[in-house]
Amino acid sequence: MLGEDDNYRLDKVRINAGLYPKVFDKTILDMARLGTITLKEGNTDALSPAEIGNMVRKGEIIYMYFSFQDATVGEPAEAETEIKSPETVDIVLPGVDRAIWQQFERLCLDREGKPPLQKIVEMISEYNRFGDK
Repeated sequence: MLGEDDNYRLDKVRINAGLYPKVFDKTILDMARLGTITLKEGNTDALSPAEIGNMVRKGEIIYMYFSFQDATVGEPAEAETEIKSPETVDIVLPGVDRAIWQQFERLCLDREGKPPLQKIVEMISEYNRFGDK
């Protein structure tokens, strides 16, 4: 059971999302920031530490539920109208042996269930996020 009355338990959704915890949390918080979903707190007294750990945190706030905003009412949220597609670049990896690339491709698919391009984009984002530390 994911929740009731269009309120979805974040820990239940997380299990089926197939995302790393940091990616899931960032996605949920970004969706809330853009007005796609509304995050809601809940009473965590009856929850185990593992259940609480699978909720989404923002500072000291623990969010237990989310609900989707009604997309059929009125104009899009102001933040949504400002969203622009990021400028992207094509990357060439000269000097990477074909056998090494194929091994990397196989490991990405086998270990993480994702294509190598997605893994490389995640690696770049992670590197940039912690590059200043």
